[in-house]
Amino acid sequence: MVSYYTQSMEFGEWLRKVTDDTIPVIARKVGLSPRTLQHQVRNDIMNIENVVKIAEAYSINPVRELIDLGYISSAWEKVTDVVGALRLATDSQLTCLLYTSDAADDMQ
Repeated sequence: MVSYYTQSMEFGEWLRKVTDDTIPVIARKVGLSPRTLQHQVRNDIMNIENVVKIAEAYSINPVRELIDLGYISSAWEKVTDVVGALRLATDSQLTCLLYTSDAADDMQ
């Protein structure tokens, strides 16, 4: 089932916030036809699945974008998927976190 919504931020405005790429470039990057994407921009009808595809293609957190666009409540940004976060962290980030945690423990 495909869900379409209109919200406070216009689709074209959101795309300009995400990237300077043209509609055809964005469409190719996410596997859409330029005509479909252009139709959604022109009519300000956002397909939720396409918002997620575009956010992921541009390495932007799709949950944050869905919150900003009014699709879901901001309460979801506070839900932490620890395992998912750990999988996304680089070795350097994990090492830094462990080092910082050890240093904080030593001070107590």
